[in-house]
Amino acid sequence: MAKKQGHESHSRAARPEKPPRGELAHLLKLGLNYARTAIQATHKSEAGLVVLLRARKILRGRGEFIFVSAMPKSGSTFLSRNIAQITGFDYEPMTYGFERNEQELYLPKLVDNYNRSTVTQQHTRATGPNLDLFSRFGIRPVILVRNIFDVIISIRDYLLKEGVAFFPSLYATEHFTTLPEDEQYDFLITYAIPWYFNFYVSWFDATRDKRIEALWLAYENLVVDWVAGIGAVLAFYEIDHSEADIRSTVEMMQRRPADMRMNKGVVGRGQSGLNEAQRERITAMKQYYPWVDFSLMGL
Repeated sequence: MAKKQGHESHSRAARPEKPPRGELAHLLKLGLNYARTAIQATHKSEAGLVVLLRARKILRGRGEFIFVSAMPKSGSTFLSRNIAQITGFDYEPMTYGFERNEQELYLPKLVDNYNRSTVTQQHTRATGPNLDLFSRFGIRPVILVRNIFDVIISIRDYLLKEGVAFFPSLYATEHFTTLPEDEQYDFLITYAIPWYFNFYVSWFDATRDKRIEALWLAYENLVVDWVAGIGAVLAFYEIDHSEADIRSTVEMMQRRPADMRMNKGVVGRGQSGLNEAQRERITAMKQYYPWVDFSLMGL
């Protein structure tokens, strides 16, 4: 009897009974939760993100990254929103957050969106870490610039209309709104405009040295013919769309100026809005980069 009991016990151990359906579903749910937790944990280290990226490359193909790196107040929202509407791609930032900060590329965002086709609009300089990530993810950006004198007028409009808390790379406070207009422009020349020179020169050097392939666009050309400008971007990314499709989308978006953050969009406001001394202060900044062609900034 003892030998038989031992045999029966061994048989049960070798062939365990299946758990009831409810218990099986519970175990599967636990397994998925553990897997999700493990994936989220990979975001805490670059090594984990690299593993996750390799898995995404194996499991699914790469999406298309359309990336507009722009001067603030250069029509980049309108441009990128039109492109997203035309292509059907997701409108997705590739930075950690938006406040007064630099809008650096953020590796977890790039990994998360590797398999999706996206349109991104950011104010991102061509720093070494950013260029490395552009290269690793095969991103060829569009560089959008504007006349620097007109830019400063639009910055002031933005800060007075939408508030001081979210303009990138500029720490303005409510005190700015209490200053006389001339002093507001002096503040912006001192604290905002140097970033624009950094942005422009960083991309000028990076493209001149062939560290990255990019398409340069000027706001002044876009506002004359948005259809042609958007067509140039789509051609750069080898995306086919008819001129009629582009035109109808632009006309639809132009009926929503508030959503597109479009101000007056008038070329030449800086010549009348700034005094001669202010324009000379801005122009003098280019002397520290004698090898750079600043014509796209109106200098």
